[in-house]
Amino acid sequence: METLTLVMLIFAAILASSIIDQVVPRVSSPLIQIGLGLLIALFASSQIRVTLDPELFLVLFIAPLLYEEAKSADKAALWHHKRPVLSLAIGLVVATTLAIGFAVHAVIPSIGLAAAFALGAALGPTDAVAVTSLSKQVNIPDRQGSILKGELLLNDASGIVSFQFAIAAAVTGSFSLLNATGSFVEFLGGIAVGALLAYIGKFLVNKARSLGVENTTFHVLFEILIPLLVYSIADAVHVSGIIAVVVAGLINVISPHAIGPSISRMNIVSSSVWRVLTFALNGFVFVLLGTQLPQAMVHTWDDVTFSNFTLIGYVVALTLLLYVVRFAWVCASDWLYTRRRGKKHSEKFKLDLRKSLITTLAGAKGTITLSILFTIPYFMDGARFPQRDLIIFLGCGVIVCTLLVATFIVPLIAPKKVSESEEAPASARRS
Repeated sequence: METLTLVMLIFAAILASSIIDQVVPRVSSPLIQIGLGLLIALFASSQIRVTLDPELFLVLFIAPLLYEEAKSADKAALWHHKRPVLSLAIGLVVATTLAIGFAVHAVIPSIGLAAAFALGAALGPTDAVAVTSLSKQVNIPDRQGSILKGELLLNDASGIVSFQFAIAAAVTGSFSLLNATGSFVEFLGGIAVGALLAYIGKFLVNKARSLGVENTTFHVLFEILIPLLVYSIADAVHVSGIIAVVVAGLINVISPHAIGPSISRMNIVSSSVWRVLTFALNGFVFVLLGTQLPQAMVHTWDDVTFSNFTLIGYVVALTLLLYVVRFAWVCASDWLYTRRRGKKHSEKFKLDLRKSLITTLAGAKGTITLSILFTIPYFMDGARFPQRDLIIFLGCGVIVCTLLVATFIVPLIAPKKVSESEEAPASARRS
């Protein structure tokens, strides 16, 4: 009954968030849902016990959401911006891991270097839901929007691989080239398995269509099952399930080459189902995040080793360091972009600085960061993992700070999105 009660409370919170989002449009839905999750954790903790299985969380929530993002992605724009996308999704994650790792270990020596690198790797990926929610409120420039959406598709996998490598180093006590090679093989293996399963899925769908199976229910349910199957199979063969799901989404298993009445009907139903499903999953993700925050932070908050003021200072400093590294990386990427376009575009660099700032501050952290942090083992060599609670506390603090910045600061520097009703009179006046 506890599980049923929790599910009902979360669904009620999701429905409430959709209403609050309409009444208070300036506050992003992820923040609203986190707040409602906090209320559930604070006021219903005596009736229910909220627990989170990170592996189950990844396969049930993150995998379908990433699959839908990849399926709906603009492939042409993604290919056009492949250099900055790969730079942010892989290069920036590694740079963030190193910068935060060295800084955290230097300031808090009780957190080992490898464990500090694990924290940096967890804070590398941006949150897909937060970026999508933000893009509905402000007019993010086309190039920056495409880069952000491309980044969030790939940096989850690179963040997870870096995190696993750092945790392996923390557990074994040394960095191993063999472990690094294994992580790289997992990444490449995820690409191969995702592509293979996607084309097998395409073959099965085409075979079903050739036999006259045009049942819309069958095709839509099969499409919903795809990310769960791909992630589970990839995980079973010890390759990256996240990157396999993204690759399968980019290939788009269900997408037919021919167009007809039955195909059009299937596309309409599929679009409607995925719209409802992604809203529900997004809501579940952020409400669950809200329910986990008190549990993740209370032990460190009550620990007398660090004062509460010191803990807040660590969170703020870590958030600032994260933004500094990201801003420097994005500026360097944009500078190379303007330089490749020629000297006549160099005078636009000041304008690009503003766009770089938008790209920097829009990179909020979220559910993937929390789910990664919760996979930190409780014990290492028979003893408790050193400063596990503190690492999770710092990660949760940064998640909240980046979501607040993306919600309230980015709209101040980015142009607001103009509605169609506002565009119509303006175009009439121009004519």
